[in-house]
Amino acid sequence: MAAIALASASIAWGAPAPSAVVLAGPEPTMTVDAQTHRRECFVRYRFRARDTLEAIAEFYLREARDNGAVLLDDTATRIAGYRAITFTRHKFMFVTLSRQSGVVVGDVVFQPPGGCTAP
Repeated sequence: MAAIALASASIAWGAPAPSAVVLAGPEPTMTVDAQTHRRECFVRYRFRARDTLEAIAEFYLREARDNGAVLLDDTATRIAGYRAITFTRHKFMFVTLSRQSGVVVGDVVFQPPGGCTAP
């Protein structure tokens, strides 16, 4: 799992929010693109945190900015207690956040910086 650098430095790609307690993962997965037949690798993890949904979303928005990813979609406040954020452009990350019983539960799927390392 990528680590978070000092607060004044950039946040490593795929790092969990500082208050996150990882519940599952990191779990590497691989798919093959149907058109190009290229392998695409991803890492998934699930977490819970006591921060606000907005604070955790802002963490991932900053992480994306720090790593040159482009915001593709953000549900923002369209659905109360839920937020989905998608980043793309040579770096893919999909973050879903939901407020459940006083904590935020999140799922993150991202492409690791090194790409596929499995044969």
